[in-house]
Amino acid sequence: SSSSFSSPFEKLVSIPVTHCAHAFGIKLEGMTNKSNLPYSIVYSGDTRPCENMRTAAKECTLLIHEATFEDGLEHEALAKKHSTTAEALEIGSSAYLNILTHFSQRYPKVPSFNGDDGIASARGQNAMIAFDLMRVDFKNLRHIPSLLPNVRELFDEEDDEED
Repeated sequence: SSSSFSSPFEKLVSIPVTHCAHAFGIKLEGMTNKSNLPYSIVYSGDTRPCENMRTAAKECTLLIHEATFEDGLEHEALAKKHSTTAEALEIGSSAYLNILTHFSQRYPKVPSFNGDDGIASARGQNAMIAFDLMRVDFKNLRHIPSLLPNVRELFDEEDDEED
């Protein structure tokens, strides 16, 4: 018997990134089922901001980018080859949605960026923070940033319980 593998992606591209030897991000490209529109998902993995990631993320549907360090900790981000919140958002400046992930446990769990309404910049950039077991439904991408205040509350409650 033969087995077959079906994937919703038409193209998978590895993206060399600036972190350590053999560090890669990935870009997944496909077409939506019903409307047959193209979409792309870009995942940075651990990285400093770099041209390869910037190019891959250009006008992508969803960018999932590490933001290990808060703004103001650029020196640490540079030394450890990670990104700050602002750097990750700059890479995703033309993405439909940015989801920030991989936050350092040494600093507050929920990074701050302009506006608590999920609008991350004067450009009207959509952004959200990732959390454990998060699932993203492409039909609801436009609504995800509006959940940011609720997610912040959950993390605040968790922090209160630990005190």
